[in-house]
Amino acid sequence: MKSFELSEGRFADESATAPENPVARWLRALAQSHCERCVAYLRHKYGAGPPDPEDCAQQALVQLAKLEWQVIANITSPKSFFYRAAENILISQKRRDATRKRHALQTRAGIFQDGFGEGAYFDPQRVLVRREELSVIEKVIRAMPQRRQQCFIMHRFEELSFAEIARRLQVSETTVRAHVESGLRDIKQAIDAMDREASS
Repeated sequence: MKSFELSEGRFADESATAPENPVARWLRALAQSHCERCVAYLRHKYGAGPPDPEDCAQQALVQLAKLEWQVIANITSPKSFFYRAAENILISQKRRDATRKRHALQTRAGIFQDGFGEGAYFDPQRVLVRREELSVIEKVIRAMPQRRQQCFIMHRFEELSFAEIARRLQVSETTVRAHVESGLRDIKQAIDAMDREASS
């Protein structure tokens, strides 16, 4: 069984001494009663991550620790309040990650909406070709099977190692490598097809 240690903002053994105040006692009881089930709920609904469901639950407890006791005392359903806080954190993190991935994709594809930097030569044809390539890449990534898409994005855009991806997704490194290589082949084939169509 795990419990929440307010001073460090993370879980610790129950043998640790808890701060003797009502907020800390409330948080400890909340974590002991609902944290593991909350993590299981998030993992079932949203997957293993990223973001990690356990990290989201811990962040929710950290946020709740900042509340005044007068506020906490008026929470009619601590379980629902905790679940909602953890889920909101997870959803917000997913949205931030999606935005960051889109930006990384645009940057790596060389797309600059306002040109190529101050004083640089602006080639409309180059911009058009790059945008077309970006559109193709986005479509290919969106069409990938879920696990291949996860591995590809985590490796190519988040720059995680095969070992780290394997750990997070609880699969083998060989599986991760195979998914990434398949994703690269998918994109290359799509780009080649676009080039052939343009030259025909």
